[in-house]
Parts: sequence; C-alpha cells; structure tokens
Amino acid sequence: MFDCRRIRKHDGNSTRGPGTAPAALNRQPSEAGRAPARVALVIANSAYESLPRLASPANDARDICAKLRVLQFDTSCQFDVPDRIHDREILQQFLKRARLASVVVFYFSGHGVQVDGKN
Repeated sequence: MFDCRRIRKHDGNSTRGPGTAPAALNRQPSEAGRAPARVALVIANSAYESLPRLASPANDARDICAKLRVLQFDTSCQFDVPDRIHDREILQQFLKRARLASVVVFYFSGHGVQVDGKN
C-alpha cells in the first residue's frame, strides 16, 4: 500500500498536455462551502528547452495523483508547465488552498534546479 508520508521531492512531469498551463488549477472540487482538509499539488516536467526529455516524470506524477485522489486529497496535477509565470500562478493558487488545509502535500517530478551551487 502507498504510504503518503514517503512522498518527497522527485524528478518528474504532470497530466496536462505539453506546453499547457491552466488558468485555474486542474483539481477535484471539494465539498461546497467547506475548506478542503487535505490538499496536494503535483507538478511533473518532462520537456525542457535545453535538456533532454525525461521519460518517467509524467508517469510517476500520474501514479501519485491517482493515489492522492484515492486518499481523498483535493489534488491539482500539472504537467509540463511552460514558464515561471505559470509556475508562480499555480503555486500561489495552491498556497491559498493550503492555508486552510490540515494536511498539505507537494510533489515535483523533473530536473532538479541548482542556484549558486546549491539544490
């Protein structure tokens, strides 16, 4: 059985088509009028402009998204987010939902990022 406590930063992709970023998060709606008790954001990036395409991020993220939904998380699954602007919009929307949640999960699958020699 999947243990959600083992979710950690990982390289990967998301379930929307390549090069698309939603105006609103792709998620299952919570019950009307109530804040979600558990929220999750899964981002998977397989396609990069200057790096080789990754094979497993999208598959990994789809599996994680499916399991989180089974575990009744209000889950947003994003794939191949095209740029930082859309990345920030997605994160800001998620943070608004996360403030009211009792459990929050963030999962990333894709190339890691290094700035000034630090991950």
